[in-house]
Amino acid sequence: MDGQTAAGLGQTPGPSGGHEDSQEAIACDCHWPESERANLYAVEGCESRHGQDAGTYDLSAENGGILQINRPTWEGYFLETCGWDWAQIVTDDTTNYRAACLIWERNGWADWSCRP
Repeated sequence: MDGQTAAGLGQTPGPSGGHEDSQEAIACDCHWPESERANLYAVEGCESRHGQDAGTYDLSAENGGILQINRPTWEGYFLETCGWDWAQIVTDDTTNYRAACLIWERNGWADWSCRP
């Protein structure tokens, strides 16, 4: 993972670069535990070749973003719960990591076709 991508794993920056304090931000805050980071890197590599696959950021695809989040399953949930639209989930790596972390907290790695 490059430094920019890894930076999104431990902090939850707000739109202005500071930390969000809203109820929504608290509910959607998630930090990958250090013990899962090697697994995260492996899943990211398998799912999107670390963002290098041509379809990684395709907004019309069924799965999107660096961790290939499933649109039919999660789009509505994240829009309602966190206020993240599909374009944000797919094209913003930090949001994609946050969404994936919330999915992982609920289901472990079960939602990904690539599992550690």
